[in-house]
Amino acid sequence: MKKEQKGVTLIALVVMIIIIVIIASITVYSGVSTLQDSREKRLIVELEMVQHAILEVYTKYKTVGIESYLVGEELTQDKIPEKYFNFINETAFLPSAQKDEKYYYLDKTILEDMGITNNDYTYIVNYSDGEVMNKDVQETATGKILYMSNDFKAFE
Repeated sequence: MKKEQKGVTLIALVVMIIIIVIIASITVYSGVSTLQDSREKRLIVELEMVQHAILEVYTKYKTVGIESYLVGEELTQDKIPEKYFNFINETAFLPSAQKDEKYYYLDKTILEDMGITNNDYTYIVNYSDGEVMNKDVQETATGKILYMSNDFKAFE
């Protein structure tokens, strides 16, 4: 009398495990990629929000002429991260430069005063050129430089 065998063979079990591992790795990779993309988009949106805010402040300054509108700590050239040297206007560091042509450091408190809340980063700005640089994260995971001015976006 022959006994009937029931159950899964070892080969079938190994094949099923390999298929599950492949599906899991694809899922993990797409999840990490999605997180990276959303972080990059958030960094760019924050950069654009800061630019909008400084251009609004600059417009008020030009309209009224009160220098106290130009908020932030005035920076010297050695305080600008090296990643941005190709973009900055070196005349901003000359003694003859006007107050609105200089570079300023904006921390979270100043940004909140400008109406930008839920911000995790600090920025370097130039009011007259509309330049904005992320001081904390100069480059995205995909290598895009986080710099923009009125007529140029390094991340595009």
